Amino acid sequence: MMNALTTSSPDTRPGRALPVLLGVGAVGFAAASAIHFGLPLGPRTDAFPGARIPEAILAVLLGAAAIYVVARGPAARRLALAAVLISLLGVGFGLTVTIPAALWGDIVYHLVAAVVLIVTAVVAIRS
Repeated sequence: MMNALTTSSPDTRPGRALPVLLGVGAVGFAAASAIHFGLPLGPRTDAFPGARIPEAILAVLLGAAAIYVVARGPAARRLALAAVLISLLGVGFGLTVTIPAALWGDIVYHLVAAVVLIVTAVVAIRS
């Protein structure tokens, strides 16, 4: 007689790490968008007000993907991966703007966002 542990199929649902990482990305983009919309951050003025809408869109996209993964929607991993890849495109574009301007805080932000998104993509692929 086999017990329930040996007869159950493997769990292929995304784990808890994926929605958490998506949420971290969403919060990061929301914070950046808020700064571009005028949230004060020291004496510096915003050098890239054109980024406010794209970063808000990426925040919503990643947040919606996180909610979809938590709700265990069909194709949750694929949707999460698509949201991450779109966000990586945005980060890549952001780097093409911030690197020539040599704004190190913005460059570091984009590099950290890229690392978080790459880790999220790996988790989405492996989960």
